[in-house]
Amino acid sequence: MAVDVPDVSVIVVAYGGLDLVVRAADAALASQGVGIEVIVANNDIRRQQPRTHADSSDASGTGLSAAVRWLEVGFNAGYGGALNRGIAATRGRYVLCLNQDVALAPDYLARMTAFCDAHPTAGAASGKILRTPSMGEGPVIDSAGVFMKRHRGAFDRGEGAVDEGQFDAASEVFAASGAALFARRAALDDVAGRDGPFDEAMFMYKEDVDLGWRLRLRGWSCWYLPEAVAFHGRTSSSLAGRAYRGGAGAYWRVLRSRPPYVRRHSLQNQWRMVLKDDSALASFRGAPAILGRELALTAANALASPSVAIGAVAGFGRGLRATLAERRRVQERRTATGASMARWFR
Repeated sequence: MAVDVPDVSVIVVAYGGLDLVVRAADAALASQGVGIEVIVANNDIRRQQPRTHADSSDASGTGLSAAVRWLEVGFNAGYGGALNRGIAATRGRYVLCLNQDVALAPDYLARMTAFCDAHPTAGAASGKILRTPSMGEGPVIDSAGVFMKRHRGAFDRGEGAVDEGQFDAASEVFAASGAALFARRAALDDVAGRDGPFDEAMFMYKEDVDLGWRLRLRGWSCWYLPEAVAFHGRTSSSLAGRAYRGGAGAYWRVLRSRPPYVRRHSLQNQWRMVLKDDSALASFRGAPAILGRELALTAANALASPSVAIGAVAGFGRGLRATLAERRRVQERRTATGASMARWFR
């Protein structure tokens, strides 16, 4: 249901896979019980539509509904960069950040809106995100919210497990999954930095965890709502959560199967996130676990592909000054106490 003043602005980030984009947008347009607008933020310069200026909303020739606005980013700004531009171009009280390979259940947005309306400190939320089922396969969990460990590694709860009702209770989580991240616009505005709500230096991977961390530092909460369901058709067959549970051998196989650019971004974004979001005291207390994990992961990546580790270190070093400047901004604005944050690092 599209309206002049929407409750929710749905932003689908597109890069290739136009058939998936159409599916995601159509599912969003079928949402019930809430007023929405849908915008596709296109990062793929190979698939730009003929237009007279970069911000044209003409989606002709894409197969998208006429109700969908098309936003040409003009270059590959990364996932967070495209979202920042989509957020700036929309007006809804809430924003849904949507992967192009995710299809929402018709009541996803209505349930999210009702919950956040009733919980004014809820800054972000995500629902029960299931893997798009294959023939004969039962429901498999993709994410039931994001949790953090003492070593600052972030994981999707239940990833790769069969859904047997083990995550059927609403609960507060460290961060909401970026696959279908529902956020209060006021909260996004509250944590926005130079680029916008999302840190564009991270380009891709872990931007959802970083956002959740910064929301918490400002006193906002993040939630998991199992009654809101979405389906995620990941293009990768590897599940990080399953790899970690399977031991060193399983992790090594998954590591080798992941493209080098994924591993490089994952490494350097982890370091940037921890440096700017964690307090000095908390980092000191968790240093053995944090350093142990990062050294082990860096060594494993160096063994699998030396260029990945070298590239991650070089990229992190090039952005160090900017990261430290962003750290000052984040830490100066934090309102959460050390005790309130410590409970998330177990």
